Amino acid sequence: MNYKPFDLELAKQGHPLVTRDGRTVTEFHHFDTADARGSQPCIYVVDGTIHSCSTNGRYRLADDERDLFLAPVEVTLWVNVGKSAIWTYFTTPTLYETEEEAGNNNYPPIHIATVPVTFTI
Repeated sequence: MNYKPFDLELAKQGHPLVTRDGRTVTEFHHFDTADARGSQPCIYVVDGTIHSCSTNGRYRLADDERDLFLAPVEVTLWVNVGKSAIWTYFTTPTLYETEEEAGNNNYPPIHIATVPVTFTI
């Protein structure tokens, strides 16, 4: 399991969530005006069923398969590849958010490609 700890602020912003047992959360809502002391002011939907949790993503006090975590997110960035005067390949030190941005920052005549690099974070 490569899940990150639950973060209420990220969850409210729409960051993907999963349960401890790996199921996808399809909806998440936090009730800002609810009295959080001893209550569960968050609700979420998994497999069509509504569950509630505390502001720390816990379904109960003990570990439970319905506890929430931040799901891994796949991110694609772009890097320029070049070929040096001694015919060795290298990548530039900067990662760009778009292919167009990377292409605008290439290094002619040594630039040979702009390629995507995908990370799971």
